[in-house]
Order: sequence, then C-alpha cells, then structure tokens
Amino acid sequence: VGSEMCIRDRPKPQLFQTICFACHTVGGVGGNVGPPLDTIGTKMNEDDLKAWISDPQKIKPGTAMPQIPMTAEQLDEMVAYLISLSAEYPPPCAAQI
Repeated sequence: VGSEMCIRDRPKPQLFQTICFACHTVGGVGGNVGPPLDTIGTKMNEDDLKAWISDPQKIKPGTAMPQIPMTAEQLDEMVAYLISLSAEYPPPCAAQI
C-alpha cells in the first residue's frame, strides 16, 4: 500500500468543497452537472485553468459554468489542486466494500 492518498480522499481547497463539488466529481464523489475533474491536470495547463475559472463565459459563451468570485490566492490554490489531478497522481481509489 502506497503512502499517497487516493484522489477522492486528497485534501481539497475549501472553495472546491463548498462550490465546485456541487457540479463536478473527483474520485466518483460530487455532482454531475459538469464534467469529472479526475484527470483535468492532464488536459489543461495552469494558464488555461486560470483563464477558464476566472471567466468561463469569455472562453466559452453560454457555458453552464458560472464565474465564481474568489481571491487571487484562492484561484492559485484551486489551480494547483486541479493541476495535481492527473492520470498518474494521485492514485485512483480502491472500490469500497
């Protein structure tokens, strides 16, 4: 058993827990309005994520993703967390029995 937490159990930014989980899943937990974010770190780079989160309507007019008010520090924390979500890290969760 490795020392890394599975994707579902990794600590998440407070803003992610209170807002993003309503629409997105990580490790099979969360909402189903937006896409799962388990591997978003392999699909978008830091700059793309910052632009998307800061003003989704500017990037894709009409998207269901709302603009979430946050500080620059919260944005940096959110992007760092999302970048860490990739196919290799953190490991997937074992099925619960």
